[in-house]
Amino acid sequence: MIDLARLNNATFSFNNNLDASNSLSFNSVNEFKNYLDETKGTETFELSYIQQNPNEKLSIAKLDISIFFDLSIRVKQELDPYKFLNVTSDIEGMTLGRHWNQKEFSVSIDENIVTIDIIGMLSVSVTQGGVGTIFEKERHFRLKINKLTGQIFGTYIL
Repeated sequence: MIDLARLNNATFSFNNNLDASNSLSFNSVNEFKNYLDETKGTETFELSYIQQNPNEKLSIAKLDISIFFDLSIRVKQELDPYKFLNVTSDIEGMTLGRHWNQKEFSVSIDENIVTIDIIGMLSVSVTQGGVGTIFEKERHFRLKINKLTGQIFGTYIL
């Protein structure tokens, strides 16, 4: 596990409270490695927009983190004149043993493009050979938004 954490720029810690009922269970370290390879994510996304009032818009992007779960990012903003209000994120789908903690975000506005960087910690609770482990990796996502419409037009996994 130590080499696997190092190869993925991640950390791990042991947890005696984990078992097959509250974590993902793998038969081998290689099986867990294959799982990690599947959770690198793609830049495939789904977008939706909700007009909350005439000047406020909630834009939502769902990014494919793996075949099991997505990261949902919600951006609240005002239009005319443009004002960024907030960004929140969480994982959706099969979340047993998986946790997301948004740590920080930054916003930059250049002409008509708003760039939002979201950084958080993705944790996976794992048992392998009866040993409970929490595997954590920092993840960085970027959204590009049209400032005039409030619509997301690009998502990036960095």
